[in-house]
Amino acid sequence: MAYYGTKTIHAWVNFNSSGTPSIRASYNCSSIGDYGTCHMQLNMSTAVGNSNYGWYGSIGHHSDNQQGWISSPSGTSMSTWKTSSSLRCRSVYGNQASNIEPHDQTMVILYNT
Repeated sequence: MAYYGTKTIHAWVNFNSSGTPSIRASYNCSSIGDYGTCHMQLNMSTAVGNSNYGWYGSIGHHSDNQQGWISSPSGTSMSTWKTSSSLRCRSVYGNQASNIEPHDQTMVILYNT
């Protein structure tokens, strides 16, 4: 069971990022922005008080069986990819950190309200 509210998960989203992003399920997420191959942005319905929040993400299985992960976008400052109302990320896989748009991706925002 997930808990929402004070000292808990502020926002989360599960979506398909292959092609045009489509949200499957979410909490406090107004939309997903597409900023090019493997770059997505979670837009929060209700912003947090500042950008000092924790976050994590996961991506589902990829066809070539390589490990995948989510990171901050390369070549951008933190003030660009992590704001009080949005979080931008990059989905990568394999040892070469290749771009990927997985069919199953989840992002979570943790904030002490």
